[in-house]
Amino acid sequence: MYAQSEDDILNSVGDQLRAEEEQKKLDEKRNKEYEGLKDKANSYYKDKKYDKAKALYKQMAELKPEADYPKNQLRVIEQQIEREKELKLRAEYDKTIIEADAALAAKDWEKSKAMYNKAAQLIPAEKYPKDKLIEVVRLKAAEEEAEKQARIQANYDAAIAEGEKALNAQNWDAARQGFRKAANIKKDEALPAKKLAEIDKLEKEAKLAEEKAALDKKYNTLISNADADLESKKWDDSRTKYKMASDLKPSENYPKSQLVKVDQLQREYEEKQKMEAELAAKQQEYKALIGSADALFKQKQYTNSIVKYQEASKVFPDEPYPADQIIRANELIAEAENAAREKEINEAYLKELKQADALFQQKNYAAAIPIYEKAGEIKPSESYPADQIQKSKDFMAQAEVKARQDEIDRNYSKEIASADALFKQKDWSAAILGYQKASEIKPSETYPSAQIDKINESIKSEEQREIDNAYYQEITTADALMKQKKWTEAIASYSDAQKIKPEESYPADQINKINDAIKSQEQQELDQAYNEEIASADQFYKDKNWNEAIAAYTRAETIKPDENYPSEQIAKAEQRRKDERAAVEEAGRIEKEFVAAVLAGDQAMESLNYAEAVNEYQKALGLKKDEPDVRSKLDNAEFQLKKAKEAEAKELQEQERLAKIDQEYNEVISRADQAFLQKNYAEAKSNYKLALNFKAEDAYATHKLDEIDTIEAEKKAELEAQRAEEARLEAERIEMEYNAQMQAGRSAVEQEDWNVAITSFTAALVAKPKDGAATTELETAQKGLKLAEEAEKQRQREIDDAYSREMTAGEQAIQSREWDKAKAHFNQALAIKPDAIGPKERIDEIDRLMDIEKEEQAKKEAAEAPFAALLAAGDKALSSGDLDQALIKFREAAQQRPNDPSPQIKMQETKELIRIRSEEEARRKAEEEARRRAEEEARKKAAEEARRKAALEARFNEAVKNGDNAVEAEQFKNAVLFYSEALEIKPDRNDIRAKLDKADETFQKLEKLRLAREAERRRKQAEELRKRREAERKRREEYLKKLFENSPRELAKRYPDGITVEVKEEGNKLITKSIVIENNLGRYLLKFDYNWGAHFYYLNGRRITEEAYFWDLRKYK
Repeated sequence: MYAQSEDDILNSVGDQLRAEEEQKKLDEKRNKEYEGLKDKANSYYKDKKYDKAKALYKQMAELKPEADYPKNQLRVIEQQIEREKELKLRAEYDKTIIEADAALAAKDWEKSKAMYNKAAQLIPAEKYPKDKLIEVVRLKAAEEEAEKQARIQANYDAAIAEGEKALNAQNWDAARQGFRKAANIKKDEALPAKKLAEIDKLEKEAKLAEEKAALDKKYNTLISNADADLESKKWDDSRTKYKMASDLKPSENYPKSQLVKVDQLQREYEEKQKMEAELAAKQQEYKALIGSADALFKQKQYTNSIVKYQEASKVFPDEPYPADQIIRANELIAEAENAAREKEINEAYLKELKQADALFQQKNYAAAIPIYEKAGEIKPSESYPADQIQKSKDFMAQAEVKARQDEIDRNYSKEIASADALFKQKDWSAAILGYQKASEIKPSETYPSAQIDKINESIKSEEQREIDNAYYQEITTADALMKQKKWTEAIASYSDAQKIKPEESYPADQINKINDAIKSQEQQELDQAYNEEIASADQFYKDKNWNEAIAAYTRAETIKPDENYPSEQIAKAEQRRKDERAAVEEAGRIEKEFVAAVLAGDQAMESLNYAEAVNEYQKALGLKKDEPDVRSKLDNAEFQLKKAKEAEAKELQEQERLAKIDQEYNEVISRADQAFLQKNYAEAKSNYKLALNFKAEDAYATHKLDEIDTIEAEKKAELEAQRAEEARLEAERIEMEYNAQMQAGRSAVEQEDWNVAITSFTAALVAKPKDGAATTELETAQKGLKLAEEAEKQRQREIDDAYSREMTAGEQAIQSREWDKAKAHFNQALAIKPDAIGPKERIDEIDRLMDIEKEEQAKKEAAEAPFAALLAAGDKALSSGDLDQALIKFREAAQQRPNDPSPQIKMQETKELIRIRSEEEARRKAEEEARRRAEEEARKKAAEEARRKAALEARFNEAVKNGDNAVEAEQFKNAVLFYSEALEIKPDRNDIRAKLDKADETFQKLEKLRLAREAERRRKQAEELRKRREAERKRREEYLKKLFENSPRELAKRYPDGITVEVKEEGNKLITKSIVIENNLGRYLLKFDYNWGAHFYYLNGRRITEEAYFWDLRKYK
């Protein structure tokens, strides 16, 4: 009843397959279009072209409504655009803040105010610009206040300067006017009041000074006259005038002290007269002793003169002349003793030199050397003995060298004579040995090497003929074998030829041609086998013999694993085989499903489940359309269903009502979700609550409301954190302002700048109004200011006291006629009060009194002309360098006036010059000795330079000799190095350059021979390469064999269906081999687990990923 023909089944299957194929193409087209849009959209997104990217993501969402990716990307773009807007706004804000800060730093108040206002409008939530606007207003007000205070200060300073100027000019009324003007400008300043009080005091002092000046003038006149009488030794007149001055100023000490001084000077004068008489007697005795001592000194009786000088020194112990002469006499005695000793040394030295020179002239150098050494010990400063010792050693060395050279010449001649005899007999080996021995004796001789070269040439010509014959014989044999394609034998012959003449390229070229031919032949055989298998497989495929086609393609794939065609065809054949099986299976499935649907419909009718019965019958008719019994059953089921539906109408209306609720619920949820995505949480919350009106227990809306509450709580916490951070920053700013003001105040306290300190501590209290530390510091500064003002008053009192003390001391110094001391006191008083007039007047008065005193002194000096003449004569002798004459004149002047210190000072200076002259003479002698030693050193250096040149010459000769020896020993590379070394010493020696060129040329020839040997080595390497290639070919054949053995068909023959796992350890890795057999085809998978952690996976010999490996084995886990 339900049976279908095979054609119907096949037609049904075909229609279904075509429909599925069409659907598959549509899906592929849609996927391709979707992926193309995706690539472009992602590219635009990457380049931040969000508008273009949005349009394409929208197209993707329309193309595949079920896809989440475009929807997610659209949400991300919206978030990105919003973020970029925020970043742009933040950038503009930051730029505005920078400009505002710069304007603020430049004190451009209007610009900074405008910029901070702009920044506050850009981001109203930012506190910084608002704070800065307040700061701008505060700073501008502070600047205006500072300018105002500066103007007040300038006017105040001008008034003070006006008052000071008038005060300095003692214009008391003008000074009062200036300081009163300053007091009116700054009423709190103490200085103007202080200056006004000072004016009153100074005006009073000036009047008192005028009265005092008249008294002082009378007093000073009496004192001046009294001093003049005292200087003139008018003892009684000076006493009278000092007493009158003392009566005029009873408080002055000077007249009283001078009265005492008059009595004292009168007594001293009388005692001095007595002492001068005694001194004249001692000077006469001293002069006699010095005259006697000088006479003995001139007669070179130094020992007797020392006795007389010592007696004179006892008369006047302080006189330096006797002591100086004693020192000089002792020096002359020592010089005489030194001259005697020097003469004795010279005689001994010359005696030794005479004996050594005699032996040197006799060429008895060995005997001369110890005597020269003895002479050098007697006079170490002399270089002659050392020079003669060196010459003796040089002559002895030359004699030894000559003896050795004579012995070398004899041995060399003997070996050459023997080798020449062997050469004539053509005994080549013995002759070469003889010439080599001769060359070793005299490496610089070229004759031995030339003879050896002749012998080698004779030997080489005989050997070369034998080599050429053997080479051409092997080449002829190899060429014949190559024509016969006997590749292995030909290669062997060519290799033998190459061994005979490695420098020839022909054998290697022919071997390469043979290898290419072998490779080409192998490739042709491989291509032929592959093409045969492909042709066979294609025919099986055409005949739809899928199993045979797959086997043939597998064999072809084994032959050429790198070809894609076999694997592609295997996949197609397996798919076609699978499709055919599926079609048959599908027909059976339809029949089975048809019967099942009819039975299910019948059961549903019995259970009064009419809707299910309708569905099952329709399903059966869908599988088989032309079944009248099923159609009748369907009609009955539909009739029963209609009746059931009428009964369910009311229930349907209820369902519509519920559907409307669902629709409204979904609309509300959609609006809520949209608001949620746009972060409009208030609107989203309202809509989610509205959704709960429709579905009171809806989990989604409840969850979203909880999520919004969490977000709002987080935002609230973030806002509170931001506010806390702002509060912290404000507190930090206040703390910084506070600390800065406190630091500035404390610095000002350290510098005792109390006004600045009070200002800073006040500002600190503005920042922290009830701060205890700032309050304490402010009180301390205020106390400091008060103390400073009191200290200033005290300082002014101290200035006044110091001024009075200096003026009093100056007056006392005038009374004592200590003019410099008096002027010093008055200058000190003037320094204390620069504008005071009293000190200046007293200084002028002192200058007048000093002029009077100088006139009196000039008169006195005229009376003392003889004494002055002696001093002048001494000075003249001193100027001309006659120190002895100067000392005599100063000594005579001292005898005239023993109590006058000036001749004594001059004598001391002259003696110092004499001492310096003696030292200079000693220094000159030392310099002369140093010059002599320098000349000796220069001579030694010249000798050293000569020795250096001799050493260079020896180095040059040694290098040339070594080069010649190297040439004779055929070590031409070393010869080049030695000759190059010689040319570095003497670049202009063309003969050595010629030797260098010849050695280099020979070296290059030998280098070519070495390169030929290197070519032979490379030939051997080529042979090794050929062997490796042969081994590679065998390995490749083994590999193909293994591939064939592991081909799907062969694996299926050797292993059972399902999976076979083999595990083994090998070295540092664990190898897991899995062979899977399905549908009579096999595949093998390998997994390598290395003990250091690496893993590698292979399928049929090809590397795959870890995911592909485990996917292939997924159903065998």
